[in-house]
Amino acid sequence: MKKISLYLFLLILLALWGCSHKVTIRPDLDVTASISNQMNFRIGLYIPPEVKNLVMSDNSNWANKYTFDVGRSVASIIQKSCARIFSYCEMIEAYPTEIVASDRNLDFFLLARITEANVGLNVQEGFFQNDAEGTSQITATLAFLEKNLIQFTSITATGTGMGSEGIGAFSSGKDEFVVPVEMAIRNLGNNIVQQIYGNYDIRKRAEQKK
Repeated sequence: MKKISLYLFLLILLALWGCSHKVTIRPDLDVTASISNQMNFRIGLYIPPEVKNLVMSDNSNWANKYTFDVGRSVASIIQKSCARIFSYCEMIEAYPTEIVASDRNLDFFLLARITEANVGLNVQEGFFQNDAEGTSQITATLAFLEKNLIQFTSITATGTGMGSEGIGAFSSGKDEFVVPVEMAIRNLGNNIVQQIYGNYDIRKRAEQKK
């Protein structure tokens, strides 16, 4: 009898505490935005460690807590966006210098940072099954620097994702909650392409280079 009571007590305690889930978002998400012609620039892209190690947390007040390891996926989508626009895009592993620009014959540098990253999740209870619902938003700022490291323009791009997936009988909803996060990352990549390609300062330079 005592064992049964202890077992029930532990179940109740676990239910009150809830669970923590860590989800890693795959880095092979692709950019779907298209452009008419690539810009003939050689750029050096620097993505700092805080972007590559970015983690998004669900801060809603409910039992299950989720964190999404999105750093590699976000860094990859930024790189793919730039590679789609520019004829040559080289990853720079350290903060750029004038020497690097000269040695590698780069036209300018592009520095990326994340200014906003949030996700909100909830479970909508249904008659036959529950639905995992979520919204996510990621905002990036990309600064364009001359070879002498003076900034000449910048763009801000945002990716938003909303999604709802049914939670199966044997699922906690962990995989289903990935939907809005992946959508936000894809949309971020597409918006980066649109914002850079439509930027006045960059297009003016592209025209001058023809």
